[in-house]
Amino acid sequence: MEEIPDHSITPPFGNNKQSNIEANERFNRYRPYIVGWYRDIMNLRMGMSGMYECPVCGSILTASKSCRVLAHLASKKHLRAALGEDGLHECDKSDGRRVSSKHTINSTTTPVDCVVGDVASGLGE
Repeated sequence: MEEIPDHSITPPFGNNKQSNIEANERFNRYRPYIVGWYRDIMNLRMGMSGMYECPVCGSILTASKSCRVLAHLASKKHLRAALGEDGLHECDKSDGRRVSSKHTINSTTTPVDCVVGDVASGLGE
């Protein structure tokens, strides 16, 4: 089978949201790596279907579509595992895991303090 030309390997993200624009920029920053990894995966997985576990970061891809593979290769998790923190640009070193405001607890005591206090009061009896 004929090899895919470099110019046809493009970012799989749209341009309609700020997060997609940032993902496109990240894809283009690491494009030389992503193209090489993509070729290796597609040569290995050509004609196969089903789940694929990334040997670099351990993520499981449930679809072997080219856009899904490219999106995974451009993810911060994969890039951090493949290149290490030193191999990333400064703008990509931020922690990929974020906690939104709806998942934070606004209280003066932490949940652990409440549980420890309840258990301690029961032990004294």
